[in-house]
Amino acid sequence: MPLIVFIPRLLPLLACAALLGCSLASYEARLDNKVTATMTVTMTMVQVLVDNEAGVDGLDNPRSVKISPDGTHAVVASGDDNSLAIFDINDDFSLSFNRVFKNNTHDVTGLEGASQIAFLPNGNKMFTVSFYDSALVVLERDEDNQYRFERSLSDGLSIDRIFKDTEPFGASDTLGLLGAWDVAASSDGRQLLVASYKSNALSVFDIPVLDMNSDDEVIFNRVEAGKNGLGGAVGLALSADNTQLAVTGFDEHLLTLYNRTMDGELAFSQTLRGGDMGIPYLVNPQTVMFSPYGDYLYVACAGSNTLVVFSRMDSKAGEKAGKYALFQTLTDDDVGGGLKGVGSLAISPDGKSVFVAGEADTGVLVLRKENDGRLSLESKIIEPGSNVSISTAGANLDSGVLEGVSSLSLSQDGQYLLVTSAKHDSLSVFRLDRGPKDR
Repeated sequence: MPLIVFIPRLLPLLACAALLGCSLASYEARLDNKVTATMTVTMTMVQVLVDNEAGVDGLDNPRSVKISPDGTHAVVASGDDNSLAIFDINDDFSLSFNRVFKNNTHDVTGLEGASQIAFLPNGNKMFTVSFYDSALVVLERDEDNQYRFERSLSDGLSIDRIFKDTEPFGASDTLGLLGAWDVAASSDGRQLLVASYKSNALSVFDIPVLDMNSDDEVIFNRVEAGKNGLGGAVGLALSADNTQLAVTGFDEHLLTLYNRTMDGELAFSQTLRGGDMGIPYLVNPQTVMFSPYGDYLYVACAGSNTLVVFSRMDSKAGEKAGKYALFQTLTDDDVGGGLKGVGSLAISPDGKSVFVAGEADTGVLVLRKENDGRLSLESKIIEPGSNVSISTAGANLDSGVLEGVSSLSLSQDGQYLLVTSAKHDSLSVFRLDRGPKDR
């Protein structure tokens, strides 16, 4: 990744290979992987919200949208508004603007370049990390089910020191939060994990949950630098059973895997290396997600415009968990476009559908998991008039709400999809419906 240039809009970090200058000179020959759409899913537009329209704020360059565990709120992290925007979810899953937390207003700090969001499973706490402030921000839910700013954790280094000064950080980087980009909470609510690009580290925070209704503290535990380095850490994912952790290394095309105990201890499992030195299409890996049962690992690779799939191998005697091996690659050409700068992923609760989008492209692709585990293209949602299965219910997609998609999030029942567009500063709500060809 090149040196960061401070421009008015937050760098869509890792959005497209041309911008970042990290395409590979050549790829290995591969079998024909063309897939075609069967058009069995429809996306009906419910609503489009745009920054600074109809009283909405906090959607300038949205980097992430997440739904609270109880399904009552949708929250957006804005990289250029430097904010968290909170929306109430209505009975029909339309959204109503609730409030926005903006950096350096009303004693709120740590939101410069807000990038990602996580919740404790009970919903009592919400977290965001910020790229430029290099901070972990903690918000707490009150008795009225409203979130309030609690505190911000950081080493307090200036943006110039983090991004312009070439001197090593040394002991001044105590929390491993410099250039924080991704955050995740364990499903037992006892640990928080942060991937930070400039620290090139995984930071671990403990949450000593003694009472699920108590005011739980967030306590820094340690920094993991990786057995052989993390390669520019930007993304992470925990398996649903908390036993495995995956970290993407953007600069060095790495996917680092750990086994994890119920006590939160990590043991290095393996490193999968991409680019010219390894797996050809594992280039600038960004977002990573486990399938619901952990048998597959999906990696969005912005540098090769590819979704790379790994499958878990059988465990050997004495091993706690099986390692992962390359299973399938789906390139932009394979699916007929839509994966340029791919960085957004969502997986249905049953694991049978994978939603994916590229920030340097237009549209959302719906991939179906076949019986053998391979993915095939089920639907490509682009715009009205294209031969895809879509209903706009009177709304207008010409505004480009599916152009420059920066994040995807599914409701817990898998019936609604939230989509943010960094290019158009928007948040859209779609209802998902299955057609007659659904199996």
